[in-house]
Amino acid sequence: VPDMDLTAPATLTATALAEAVDAVDATLVFGSPAALANVAETRSEVPSRCREALAGVRLLLSTGAPVPPELLREVLQMMPSAQAHAPYGMTEVLPVADIDLADLERAGSGNGVCVGRPVPGLTVAISALDAEGNPTGPIVEERSVTGEVCVRAAHTKQRYDRLWVT
Repeated sequence: VPDMDLTAPATLTATALAEAVDAVDATLVFGSPAALANVAETRSEVPSRCREALAGVRLLLSTGAPVPPELLREVLQMMPSAQAHAPYGMTEVLPVADIDLADLERAGSGNGVCVGRPVPGLTVAISALDAEGNPTGPIVEERSVTGEVCVRAAHTKQRYDRLWVT
C-alpha cells in the first residue's frame, strides 16, 4: 500500500505510488480517478530509480467514478507498458462491465458514461431516465441506451455485508 492517507485518495503522489510498485515489483496498479489525478499532477517528481519499476506495470485500473481518458493517458506516460481499463460495478455485484482506454476514447462524451461491455455470465438491462434522472419506462436489453443499469448475475450479493459499518 502506498504511503498516503487512505481516507483521502487525492493524497497519493506519483512518488509514493512508484515506491510502492518498486517495493513489490507490482505489475497491476489500481487507483480511483481522484488518486490518479494527483499522481498525474506530481509525476515529474518521481525519482529516476522508481521510474524503472513503473515501466514494469502491465495493467492500470481506475474505478469508483468516471475517469477521463486524458487522465489515463497522462498516467500511462509513467507506465509505458501498461494497458488502461475502467471496470464498472456496484457494491452488490462486481464486476459488471469493463472498458479499455481506446473504447473509452471512441465513446466520447455527452450522453452519459460509457461503462463498456458486460463481463461474461451476467445479464444487463437498462431502464430509461426521466428529465429528473429517475428510472422510468420499460427495462430493455438494447445496446447504446442511456439510463439506470440493471444487472442479473450469479455473483450478485443478496444483501450488503456488514451494512452497519458503512
